[in-house]
Amino acid sequence: MRILAIDYGDRHTGLATCDAFEIIASPYKVIHESDPARLTCVIKDEIELTRAELVVVGNPVNNNGTEGRRSEVCKAFAAALRESLNGVQVIMWDEFASTVEANERLDSGLSRQKRDKRGKRVRIDAAAAAVILESYLNERRLNQSNQLNRGS
Repeated sequence: MRILAIDYGDRHTGLATCDAFEIIASPYKVIHESDPARLTCVIKDEIELTRAELVVVGNPVNNNGTEGRRSEVCKAFAAALRESLNGVQVIMWDEFASTVEANERLDSGLSRQKRDKRGKRVRIDAAAAAVILESYLNERRLNQSNQLNRGS
């Protein structure tokens, strides 16, 4: 199944996709749009381009498991996206520490001289979406494995 993950932001929204076998999550692109309605239209186009059958929207849950203002904003965006799509499922997924992990991944292997803060900021949003998608895919594989084990 093709899946599109979204790291929703006020100005920059990162997208990631996986291969049809759901093995590799890859940063796809960053959309620079602050208007949620326009962003929804752009994402609809990306869903068609990537032929995504499922959309995973990152949910920034607090460290203690509670949902704050940012989580509510992301949920509202996911609901609006869900309403505008025909037949494509939209789910929320805990994105705990996805940006931190994406930063660490981008920093590894880059010398100080080669780090471009502006370019990194742009890439970080798509990398964070890939971290969200990896987390989702790992949990999905684990659940499938557990179901197989119970059926044996």
